[in-house]
Amino acid sequence: MRARKAAQYSNSIDDVIKFFTTDNNGAYANDWLIGDTKTNEVAKLELGLKNYRVWRSKDTAMVGSNFPSDEKLIKEETNFNVKDISYSSNGRKLRFEKLLNDMKGKINVETGKTMEGDHYDAVQNASEKNRCVICGHVDEDPHGAPEYSWAPFYPIGAVQGKVTTAGLAKDMKFWAHMGHPCGESFLAAPFFKQHPEYTWQSKYLRDMISYPWTLFEAKK
Repeated sequence: MRARKAAQYSNSIDDVIKFFTTDNNGAYANDWLIGDTKTNEVAKLELGLKNYRVWRSKDTAMVGSNFPSDEKLIKEETNFNVKDISYSSNGRKLRFEKLLNDMKGKINVETGKTMEGDHYDAVQNASEKNRCVICGHVDEDPHGAPEYSWAPFYPIGAVQGKVTTAGLAKDMKFWAHMGHPCGESFLAAPFFKQHPEYTWQSKYLRDMISYPWTLFEAKK
């Protein structure tokens, strides 16, 4: 509800922060990336229950995912081990930060699509399909993701991608892609044949067909 109100009624980054922190009960604690097309300012709101922190800039790129950054919030509200690079989220953070540094001044729609479909494991310094790559492929990872209680080859990962720019956002447009952002589909029958321990999910888990990147826009 707060996310919808923030998206629908905010006129500034300050408005977004106010919507998220007013009557906050800790539900959907998250890192929220915010951009103001009027001022070209970006921000990251790290929202916990008791703590929150905001980073703002008009001259940088920011990364946010399911990893906390603020030391006080980490200490008081999580048991997250920021030093364990085997964690999926820590591995993806390493890769995101490296890409942002390498591609400074070059990030656009096409590079954004490429970044979301990235298969480089910054922990092993190798091209992989596993829990630590930005285009998550836990279903192909023999390690699973124990930090989330996901056993080896657990059928989960990146299921869609979205990319926009300040110019597109001003016109209420964005690029979206269903399926792994790299373009691969997830096919249930072959997966269950290879990993019968997950057949209990067959009643619910369906094929995730990868579709092309498509431009969406709001009707005026």
